[in-house]
Amino acid sequence: MEKLSRLNKIKTGIILEYPFFGYLLTHLQLKEDNNIKSISCDGKYIYYNNEFIEKTKDKEIEFLLIHEIIHIILFHIQRRSNKPKKEAFDRAADLVTNAIIKNECRELSQDLSFDYMIEDKEASNYTVEQVYDILLSNNTIKVDKSFDPNDDEGKDKENDKPNDDHSKWENEGKKSEYEKNKYKFKWVEYAKDAIEYCKGIGMGVSKQLLNIFDVSSNQVDWKTVLSEFIEEEICDYSFNSPDKRYLGYDLIMPSYSEVDYKLTNILFFIDTSGSMTEDQISVCRKEVLNCIKQYNGKVEGYIGYFDYVVSDIVKFENEKDVIDTDVLGGGGTSFKNIFSKIDEYNEFTNKEKCKIIILTDGYAEFPTKKEIKDRELLWIINNNHATPPIGKIIRIK
Repeated sequence: MEKLSRLNKIKTGIILEYPFFGYLLTHLQLKEDNNIKSISCDGKYIYYNNEFIEKTKDKEIEFLLIHEIIHIILFHIQRRSNKPKKEAFDRAADLVTNAIIKNECRELSQDLSFDYMIEDKEASNYTVEQVYDILLSNNTIKVDKSFDPNDDEGKDKENDKPNDDHSKWENEGKKSEYEKNKYKFKWVEYAKDAIEYCKGIGMGVSKQLLNIFDVSSNQVDWKTVLSEFIEEEICDYSFNSPDKRYLGYDLIMPSYSEVDYKLTNILFFIDTSGSMTEDQISVCRKEVLNCIKQYNGKVEGYIGYFDYVVSDIVKFENEKDVIDTDVLGGGGTSFKNIFSKIDEYNEFTNKEKCKIIILTDGYAEFPTKKEIKDRELLWIINNNHATPPIGKIIRIK
């Protein structure tokens, strides 16, 4: 209990001194785990070893707590999962993380000596994947090894520098693409909130930090959202080619190979009931168009609109077909009628090939499992309040 009180006091200090990172830390619980060597994280908890905390200085713990939150918000846990050389990736992730701390937490970095250089440049000049590749290809690289993940003492014996533990990453990295996507969206929203929090208390967020944590886009990454639907139907994929620096939605997304197959039998239903504003309906239509764009024309499906009444279900093969559909509605809402409407169409009798995506505010009675008939169902919901009991959920704003 004494150790936890000390950690909470240090955590409070981070909130006051470094509010962006402190705000993000409020979304994590501290949890004792004496099976780890020092401090570790998994996106829900920050774990700590009692003995390590007892022998480690407050400033070093402060450094490690910020270090953990950067690992989490840069999705290092998920990005590590497909790398054959885990130790090299851990090393690369620490270099990038430490470089951010040096630039953003100057007072803290003045008090501690830590490793953030790769050759003669800061690791923040590279993506973590680029640092990983450099570490594997350049055996003469000029970096000290103060953050050796295999250090049994939790600190480097020669330099006496703090060292975190990545052992909690293994299981998290094995989760499904859908679970990884949920994790991403959650932490992107937390980062947005952290930026707004800093503005609210009159504390600026540096341009460099805003660039690193590029959380401006609300667009759904459809390739990830639909990966469980289509990974056997449309493509092979690899995590070897991240598209953007650090965080952006595409950073840890798989790069998809071009093949001849198309994604078909996706049914989009857009809520046009009275509770949906014109802007919200427009956002939903844009998301359907974004899906088509992200698959480079390899999507053919169907689109319908609904309030209490469901429109005819119209086939689309391209963006123009979606744009040309008529938006009808404005009354009450019924999700159940969607499934009755689907049953009227012979082409959707094979429930295993029928993927249903409902874009809505969620304000109506949800369908039962019997009504859904075990079809795969994904909800795209524009708020944090409505939570369907059946199906997968992605939230947009």
